Amino acid sequence: MRYQAVLFDIGGVVVDSPLHTIARYERENGIPEGFLNSVVRDTGPTGAWSRMERGELTAAEFCADFDAECSARGHLLPAAAVLERIALENKPRPAMMRALERLRANGLITAALTNNWKSDGEASDR
Repeated sequence: MRYQAVLFDIGGVVVDSPLHTIARYERENGIPEGFLNSVVRDTGPTGAWSRMERGELTAAEFCADFDAECSARGHLLPAAAVLERIALENKPRPAMMRALERLRANGLITAALTNNWKSDGEASDR
């Protein structure tokens, strides 16, 4: 059987994992190690992070809700700063870019999936 396409996840595959950036942000800002991940885990599918990843929130809505979730657990942080840091630091991995080029050169279709939020101009389901 000959494959016709390859599907990639973006975060942690094509670009570096945001988890490393989050860990650095926590260290640099005196936030307990693993705090942000614990908020995501503890709030589960109804939490701001999960709703953002499903495209149910705009970036502004996510930031307001995630800031409130973090503050309720003892650490006020600007979620906007975390997102900005992720955007700045998580660049495409050169080895993955070369792999994608080789796949395409060999006639394979490539596609990627990612979690994303609604743009601030889109209506949310709130």
